[in-house]
Amino acid sequence: MPTPEPADLYEILQVHPAALPEVIQAAYRGLADLNDPARNLESDAAARLAEINRAYGVLSDPQRRADYDRERTNAASSSSELPAGDAVVHDVVRAKSFQLVDDAGRIRAGLSPNDDGSPMLFMNDQDGNCRFAVYQLTGGSQYLTFMDQSGNERLFVGDDSDGTPTFFMEDGSGNRRFEIHQRRDGSQVLSFADQNGNLRLITGEEVDGTPLLNMIDAAGNHRLAVYQQPDGSSSLVFGDQNGNMRLFAGASGSGTPMFYMTDKSGNRRFAIRQRDDGAHELRFGDQNGNLRLYVGESGNGTPMLYMADSTGNRRFAIEQHDGGRQGVVLFDHRGNGRIVFGESDEGIPMLFMADSAGNRRFSIEQRGDGSQRLIFGDQNDVIRLFMGEASEGTPMLNMTDSKGNRRFTVSQQDDGSHGVIFGDQNGNFRLVIGQSDNGTPILYMTDGAGNRRFSLEQHSDGSQNLIFVDRIGNIVNIMNEDT
Repeated sequence: MPTPEPADLYEILQVHPAALPEVIQAAYRGLADLNDPARNLESDAAARLAEINRAYGVLSDPQRRADYDRERTNAASSSSELPAGDAVVHDVVRAKSFQLVDDAGRIRAGLSPNDDGSPMLFMNDQDGNCRFAVYQLTGGSQYLTFMDQSGNERLFVGDDSDGTPTFFMEDGSGNRRFEIHQRRDGSQVLSFADQNGNLRLITGEEVDGTPLLNMIDAAGNHRLAVYQQPDGSSSLVFGDQNGNMRLFAGASGSGTPMFYMTDKSGNRRFAIRQRDDGAHELRFGDQNGNLRLYVGESGNGTPMLYMADSTGNRRFAIEQHDGGRQGVVLFDHRGNGRIVFGESDEGIPMLFMADSAGNRRFSIEQRGDGSQRLIFGDQNDVIRLFMGEASEGTPMLNMTDSKGNRRFTVSQQDDGSHGVIFGDQNGNFRLVIGQSDNGTPILYMTDGAGNRRFSLEQHSDGSQNLIFVDRIGNIVNIMNEDT
């Protein structure tokens, strides 16, 4: 019976003849563990382990391996190829390590244990750099990594140090540019970073479980944020390059919706807000934080609009009162109402202008009966000119002096007749032009005591009379058609 040819030592350890010493060591450990009779109950396990130990004893010693390689090369029966057959395939499947090499003897892929005994699957490029690896850690967690030609880790999928799943991508400098991470509580976080390692975008959940999205500039300032409060309300915020909040849209502290814009100093320049009662407000402010324009509802729920100056004084206001009445008011720089246009308490339209002391200087008003009147006043709140309708509804015009004395009056009587009166500083009528009781025209002049001194009158028959009277009432001269 012929003696069996001795098995090739590289075949026994299932490694390539050009395998590195660390690869041979890893292969030996895996096969020795697999064929340990204490754990492997197959009948030939001990014999296989003896062969494995013999092969490793030669190949782990540099000098003995060199001698063996020379003998193997010179032997006519030696072969560098693995023998074919089901037995070899069966051993490869059960092995804890293997290597794939190219024609130049370079290791391009393999399965080998780490120092802690956990398995690792890897792929190398032609320069020997590991470009892809799948690891299993001692605790059973898995991770997958891709590397570049310089050995830098560029993509990672697996478990983080705390055991939670994570995925990240890095650039050639080791900066993480993209990451998806799950926290221990099951919440997710997605982030983007720039080439300097600065976090530029993050979306996920806050520590309290509410969703969040942030965009950040290179200096670390938040430029956009969308987040949800624990009560379910959401907010959107824009910031500038100095970290100042410039725009806010969301819920106020009371839960009502609001929107506002601020300048770089933090002053609100524009705001739209809904109050707790459902009413809305629109506000414009200036660079000093002063409210300059307001559109909304007053305390009693009626609509209003007002504009203010830089010191907070209202300069213009439009307001609706409870009864639906409208009012427009212009104010001066001291907050005094100078022009009012609207409706009086009785609901009739009116317009008036006042001076800085509050005195009405000009007024147009409609009375309850529909009649109109125009009034001019002076700085002492004295009516100096009145044009409108008398109490009986007839038109009239009055001019008075600073003491309230009528100095000029034009009026119409109920019968349609007209009268013109001039008075003096003491309130006395001094000249009257009009019609007598019987409808004939008349003109007379009086002195300061009320005595008629001159009279021109037409009688009902059309005749004329001119009368002069002295200061004690005596007729001095009469001129008529007879004379």
